[in-house]
Amino acid sequence: MSKNGFTLIELLIYLALLAFLSHLIFSFATQRAAQVGHDGKKVTQQAQVLMAVDLLVRDIRTAPASMKAWKKIAAQECIWYCTQKQKDLCWTVQKNCLVRIVGQYDEQAGIWKSKRREVAAQGVSQLLFHLVHEHNQVRVVCCTITLQGEQKPYVFKQWVTLRERIL
Repeated sequence: MSKNGFTLIELLIYLALLAFLSHLIFSFATQRAAQVGHDGKKVTQQAQVLMAVDLLVRDIRTAPASMKAWKKIAAQECIWYCTQKQKDLCWTVQKNCLVRIVGQYDEQAGIWKSKRREVAAQGVSQLLFHLVHEHNQVRVVCCTITLQGEQKPYVFKQWVTLRERIL
């Protein structure tokens, strides 16, 4: 450094070092922000699925135990008559979404006469139902929900016992 200040070469070296350090800090900050955003999306999706599972469990607990009320029992879809709502309820997966359908289902034709479709959760690749019944009465329903994952799928399994009700 001369008596009057910095030389042009010294100034250029300081500017180059400053630019290099600011580039390193900026690239680290953007990578960290992207990672936090991705983790937040995953947590949001899992929270959405947990809320949907809670709604599914409440719907199943209101279902009649009689096998006659269960209109369709398939691995990926269950439809039953809900006495509280006086309508049919269905849970299924459509286009990677966990869907709840409420309406009037025609069992003979296999179609919905009227329905309201609600997306309960997104990113769901599979929904499996397994009913345990005896003497024409449903006792336990097992629901397995599989979420799409980047490396591996996430699986939620919920066993629901139908309450004994006096009608």
